[in-house]
Amino acid sequence: MMLRRIGLAAVIGAAALQASCVTDSNSIYILGVSAPSGTSCNFSTTNLLVSARVDAGVQGDISLGFVIGNLIQKRSLNISNDPSTVLIEEAEVQLFRADGAALTLGALPNPFTVGVSGGAIQGSNDGSSPGTGVVAVPVLPASVVSALGGAPSGTVLYAEVIVRGRTNGHIEVEGGPYTYSITLLPSGSLGVLCAGASTSTCCAPGITQQYCTDVQGQCP
Repeated sequence: MMLRRIGLAAVIGAAALQASCVTDSNSIYILGVSAPSGTSCNFSTTNLLVSARVDAGVQGDISLGFVIGNLIQKRSLNISNDPSTVLIEEAEVQLFRADGAALTLGALPNPFTVGVSGGAIQGSNDGSSPGTGVVAVPVLPASVVSALGGAPSGTVLYAEVIVRGRTNGHIEVEGGPYTYSITLLPSGSLGVLCAGASTSTCCAPGITQQYCTDVQGQCP
């Protein structure tokens, strides 16, 4: 199930603002999680997944492609120079159990902050329809995957994600929390799911090329 919490973090009070570091907490937000598509399993900004299924036995980080909306209006057609372009730099992730309690990860912190890949989100053409882009967020870093190694098959987790970054115009931005469900599959099950499967079968259930690569070596 996909839950979106209404409302964003409150804007920092005027007394806390500095001329060189303005914070905007209303202009970016997570639209959903991208379903990879096509023969190369590219992320789509329109084909969204309701939930994710991941292999609990995967070695390494498990990332999901979050579609980010940017409501800051464009001032230039060049995304690299446009001050409205947002560069997502990091994400804060907190994991919860199905009953709503924060997950205990032993000595590991929860919530935790992770770096992201991708990250350039173009601005809006009109200020009302967002510009969009996809950012890969390791919601389950390798250390967390290891800590979850003993979780029963079918365990459902909820990842609350907050993305942060800055515009080309040097304004810091932060989205509101977005919560997404993740089901842990038995170790090695993605190898069965991906073996000999079509691209749509391999990628559509919430399995990106990375997961298939980790288990099988390719996403057919």
